[in-house]
Amino acid sequence: MLNIAKRNVLLFFRDKAAVFFSLLSSIIVIVLYALFLGKMLLGDFPETMEFAVNSWLIAGLISISAFTGPLSAYDIMIADKNNNIYKSFIAAPVKKSQLTGGYILSSLIIGVSISLVTLVIGELYIVINGGSFLPLVTLLKIIGFIIIGTTANSALLFAIISFIKTQTAFSAFSSIAATLIGFLMGIYVPLGVLPNYIQTALKFYPGTYMVGLLRNEFMRVPFGNVEEEVGIDTINELREFLGVNYKWGSFDVTAYVALGVLLLTIVVFYGLSIVKINIKTK
Repeated sequence: MLNIAKRNVLLFFRDKAAVFFSLLSSIIVIVLYALFLGKMLLGDFPETMEFAVNSWLIAGLISISAFTGPLSAYDIMIADKNNNIYKSFIAAPVKKSQLTGGYILSSLIIGVSISLVTLVIGELYIVINGGSFLPLVTLLKIIGFIIIGTTANSALLFAIISFIKTQTAFSAFSSIAATLIGFLMGIYVPLGVLPNYIQTALKFYPGTYMVGLLRNEFMRVPFGNVEEEVGIDTINELREFLGVNYKWGSFDVTAYVALGVLLLTIVVFYGLSIVKINIKTK
């Protein structure tokens, strides 16, 4: 399994175009934000809110990378199936479970790596624009959330992609998914701008809880810096409007609940994939 994962990771990072396009969506959003979206989002807020808004943006971009990274990694699995390389592995003394585990592990390594690169780029962007680096404890928590969130995305994607047979179908799915993911996570527009029924629908998507966890950590310091200036009530309204905090009716979704949703996603979707593979093997 480890050799399969190592082979897939090397193949991915050897393809400079694949790495670039995995980061492209984040780069495009940063450029658009710097040119247009930042001023629109700040609106009538004081300039001291720029640190908070930049932090909101970067947390969202990391969440996108935690999705597009594993998605790009699974392209190798589909290519192997279409080029009959998958059958060659099966014919060799390699168990199907080990082969599948190799693809999953490589998707995690690639997804986390791309997300960490986005984190570094994002932190530099925040600091250049007048913000500050994350405290060490906060940074470690964010890395932990990235690993858990990427694993949840990998589990969900593997369950879906296991039904895709051709490179053409996978390319179509990737294009649609990569386009929609920014809206599903409330990256391009704040959650509060969307109609209530769409906000409710988005709360059924596990990635929403990953971005909420990241935003809570990224925005803790910048919100603290402006709390006296804008008031605690305004901060609380902003937290809900920007999708930092979520509610189900009157129930507040805490960090523990969000983590529980992500862990449940991992168990359920990897479990379903294992059952599917075992049934097909029999």
